[in-house]
Parts: sequence; structure tokens; C-alpha cells
Amino acid sequence: MFKLAKKAREPASEPALLQERRGVVRRDFSCFAIWEGGRSKEGEIVEGIRRNFNILGDYNIYWSERNYNRNIQRLYQRPSGSLEFKGYDRKIGKPPFRFIIVEDLEPQYTLIRNVSGNIELSNRNIVKKKYEFRAWFDKAYQVHSSNNYEEFIFQTSLVLGSELLRECLSSDVPIKKDIHKDLEGANGWRDWNEPFEVLNNCVKYLVLRNFENLPVRSGCGDVDFLCSDFQKLASAANVYQKRGRPYKGTIDIAGNTIPVDIRFVGDGYYPCSWEKDMLERRKKHENFFVPELEDLFFSLLYHCKVHKSRVGENYVALLEEIAREKQWGWYQDVNVHDNVQVGGLLKGYLKSNNYYYEKPIDVGVHINKEVVKLLSESMFGERELGVFGKMAMRPVRLANKVLRKVKDQVKPTFNQVGKFIH
Repeated sequence: MFKLAKKAREPASEPALLQERRGVVRRDFSCFAIWEGGRSKEGEIVEGIRRNFNILGDYNIYWSERNYNRNIQRLYQRPSGSLEFKGYDRKIGKPPFRFIIVEDLEPQYTLIRNVSGNIELSNRNIVKKKYEFRAWFDKAYQVHSSNNYEEFIFQTSLVLGSELLRECLSSDVPIKKDIHKDLEGANGWRDWNEPFEVLNNCVKYLVLRNFENLPVRSGCGDVDFLCSDFQKLASAANVYQKRGRPYKGTIDIAGNTIPVDIRFVGDGYYPCSWEKDMLERRKKHENFFVPELEDLFFSLLYHCKVHKSRVGENYVALLEEIAREKQWGWYQDVNVHDNVQVGGLLKGYLKSNNYYYEKPIDVGVHINKEVVKLLSESMFGERELGVFGKMAMRPVRLANKVLRKVKDQVKPTFNQVGKFIH
């Protein structure tokens, strides 16, 4: 019988350790980084931080030249492939940099527009102090801070790692030490447990399929993720991204290069609403996340019939096993190789959940046109609309036709992919 690992309570939106520290008081956590150019006034900066917040950790961080440039790309969530050292960054400068973790007992959250132009929920107290410190220098951006909890946990998980972060947050006295290390996984991961530990903190994700035996050797398969933010996952897991297709790349596991595909909400790999729902319904399997069983069944059936020209026998057996476990008697007479029969089945599932077929932005994904034609048929019950209803639908059809032509002709770049998800 097919089973996921024993059902585990999905962790809250933050690690339990942080919840314990928060207690009944609404607290917040942030990190500050004082780059090389800001260290001329680091005494005043640290004192300014101490007067306004509780300092929990104070570190001097030393990065290697080998991983220096890639560390920066990952920390700031920028698409990156293999980067060789080409000199010290004008903003960051030469390590070490001062890295300070603080606790704010009276955070004030509001929407703030950051220097990148993004408008996001941020702690006004932290942002105000950051801009105050930056104004002390002629050169821009000599002091960095996280703006909100999500950015804090992402950056501290990568800079310190789970063990050092846990030590900092559980200590009764401030921790102060020198740390000689690059970002987590900078030189590859020993096994899958390590990147999953980071991902569990940093981004909402799941492994779509074939998660029973994740590949650990080159040539033994790839891994398909679904996530809320493809760049955050890629940066957290140290994925070497393909230029022009940053949602694809490789990850180093136990000295081997494993291909990964990063599917994300809004990419059309599955209907956008379904992708969001899958992430909301995800379940814990061992130490990582996978689809809930119903989502696993229909997403696998969709993958086999929409993304593939033929159905692998291993998938045939798995679909039958899940159907038996769920006691879906209606599936007994289904011929999974029949495009029309399964296309109708998928159309019924999509329609009942208000999901609509979308063309993937990944041009490398196969499209089974016979099945897609069934899924793309109007969900508005066109035969029941009458003459005036059909006339009203003509502008919609024309607009969709134009959009399809444009979408087919434009290959997504890094910036264009960003527009799909924001």
C-alpha cells in the first residue's frame, strides 16, 4: 500500500525555537550587517543598535575568496550560475563584516517601499535605524538590515546555519564570536537532509514526485520542486541556475551534480490556483514536504497526460495504488493510455476546482495537444450561452489568441520571469 511517511504536524510559519522565544509578547527578530566601508563607525552603529534593540548575537563573518561572489548573489537572491572570484564587491567590500542579530520587543509593521522598488510589509523600527546609519556615509549602502521576519530567517539561516542560529536564539546571554564560513552549502551538500533543513526555514516548497528515492548520483534522475518563490529556493539550496531559464539548474549532493526543475506559482506548469492550493495542502514526508495524496494523484495524472507523450509503467502502478488506497472505484475502468478518457477526467477535476489550463513558460515542457485541447475548451458552458453569450466571448478568444502568439515568440529572460511571479 502506498503511504506517505506518518503524518506530521506541519510546522508553523516560523521555527518552534522562535515561537518559544516570542512567548506571549509580540516580538520580532532582525539582522544587521556592517560592511567594510561602514566599519569606520561600527562602534557608533553598534551602540545605536543596542539603545533600540536587544542584541542576541554579534559576529565577525569571514568568507573565502572562492565563494565570495556567489555568497553575495545568494544572499541577495540574484540568479547566478558558477561565479569565480573577480575582486571584492564595491558595496560589501573585504571580509570580515559585522553581523548582528537583534530582538525588537515593540515592532511596528507597515508597508514600506525598499530600495529595489518592492513594496512589502516591514518593521518600521528596523528600517528607520538602517537608513539613519546609512546617512552617516558618503558611499551608499554601507549598512544592511533585514526588513521583516521572512528576510531575517532567510539570511540568518544561510549566513549562520541552523546550529549557530539555534545557539544564538536559545542563549540567555548575547553570543559574540568570529565565524569563518561561507553560506550554507557553498561547497555542496553532504546529503539531501542539509538543503532541506535550510529550505524548511526559508521558503514554502514541496517535492512534486519521485520523492521516495531522491537521486544522489549523477545520471540517476532529477528533482522537481514546486514553490512560492523560485529564486528564493534556488538561492537557499545553492542551485546553479541556467542562464535565460533560471527555474532550471543543478544542485551538488554528495559530490554529484543533480538536475533540478523549480516550478513556481504562476509559471503555468500547473494551473496557478492549483499550485497555490498544493502548497497550502502539502504534507511532511520524513524531513521535507510533498503533495497531499489527492494532489499527488491528480498532479501525477496531469503530468503523465499533459507533459508527457507516454505514461511510464512506474506511474501507472503508482496511480492504481493511490486509487485503491483512496477507494476510488471509478478509476478501475480508466485506461490511463487513452487521451480522450483521461483528458475528460482531468477536465472534470479542473472544472470542479475552478482550475484552468495554462501554457507553461518553460518552453522545454512537452505539450500533449490532444489532451490540452480537451482541457482548454471553454469552462463557461458555451452551448448554453446562446447567440449573445457567444458574441461576448469573441473578444476574450481573440485576446487569448494574441497572447499565445506573443508568449510563444518570447523566450523568458531573468527579468521577464520575475514579472510572471510578482
